[in-house]
Amino acid sequence: MAGYNYTDGEISVPSDDIDKNGVVLLPNTTHGGYLGAFALKPLNDNWTVMSFAGGAKASDNYSSYWFGAGIGYKINQHQSVNCYGFMSDNDYGENKKLGFSYTYEFD
Repeated sequence: MAGYNYTDGEISVPSDDIDKNGVVLLPNTTHGGYLGAFALKPLNDNWTVMSFAGGAKASDNYSSYWFGAGIGYKINQHQSVNCYGFMSDNDYGENKKLGFSYTYEFD
């Protein structure tokens, strides 16, 4: 997976000017891109392992990376459960989470 983004907008900055909200909007333009991979590996008819990783770079020296792994179990033709964990780190901080999902597919 890969992608590019371009944002053209305004950002708010604190100000003591006349604005009643206490902010001033300034024009802002950013560019960024990311590159990553996602993989699924069936272990048998019911169990599948998944993994993913990636990174991003953008304007104003922004950078981030992320990775994770999990396992899925197919209960029957219509139902499955998944458990996964991931970690990400960027200029705004670190994020670590565990997740669980249940899926039901209609005919």
